Amino acid sequence: MRLFLKISIFLCLAFWLLIEDANAGEKVSVRAFTSGMQGTSFTIPPGALDGSELLVGYQNTLPGAFRPEAVAAGAVAVSKTLVLRVASSELPEFFEPITISMPYDRAVAGELPPIVLRWDALARRYRAVSVIGIDREEGVVTFRTSNIANFTAVIVPLVPKK
Repeated sequence: MRLFLKISIFLCLAFWLLIEDANAGEKVSVRAFTSGMQGTSFTIPPGALDGSELLVGYQNTLPGAFRPEAVAAGAVAVSKTLVLRVASSELPEFFEPITISMPYDRAVAGELPPIVLRWDALARRYRAVSVIGIDREEGVVTFRTSNIANFTAVIVPLVPKK
């Protein structure tokens, strides 16, 4: 089974890269020309897409506002928004969870560990995903998800309760 992964830059002219040599279960990295998310990688198990093409992009803005409680707690996005879509289908989820590693801004995060939120477009709110690793030296957070959505790394400073 061949996995076709299309990588696009959503903020620029329609530019597509089709990686034809990526087999399911292999790690696929976003190439350097997509500087907004350089260093992003995906591990997609066999059958996760069922032959569909995955569109990958990024945007500089959040897909939605943080809830007032998060703003009050000092929540700050520390990455661009990773955008995943599936070409030619309305597939809402992968058939098997995939693993994604994406860069975050170490200068903004400081010593705080980032969490990753996905935007739930139907509920119009963020939901946490399972972070499985943080490489603070490289500024990369790794998570697993079954959702085809927008993802953002966020920090929430510890705020003392009053």
